[in-house]
Amino acid sequence: MMDLLARISTAALLLGPLLSCAGVHQQRSLAVGGAERFRQLFNAGECAEIYAEAGTIFQASRTREQWLKVCRDLRGQLGTMISFIPANSASWLWGPPGVVWQAGPGKFTEGVRLIRFDWDVEGGQARLCALLIQAQDANPSGAKND
Repeated sequence: MMDLLARISTAALLLGPLLSCAGVHQQRSLAVGGAERFRQLFNAGECAEIYAEAGTIFQASRTREQWLKVCRDLRGQLGTMISFIPANSASWLWGPPGVVWQAGPGKFTEGVRLIRFDWDVEGGQARLCALLIQAQDANPSGAKND
């Protein structure tokens, strides 16, 4: 009996990190999907849908009307969002899924900007918590972005 308990304990110790890695992979996959969904909605002018699908943290930080104005202004200034490449991200390694952030260059028709998304991935769906888009062109040399 003790031998069986020792084997179960050993298996749990060995499988724990593997299961945790799977959870991190799932969280990051959800975040990547969330960024693509944001890009699609942003390009379609579906600012209200972005707000409706966002998490409670995002919605509590601004009214729907405030977000609609910000979103319209961003679309006017930046144009279409062509791509987003997450260069950095972080997610929780232990416990239930929580908040995942990802940052990287976002290519728009009017230039490249650094973007940071914070996603609430609890419940198996990415819900926007926070969005930061760098105000200045992300190319520090001042060279024209392709």
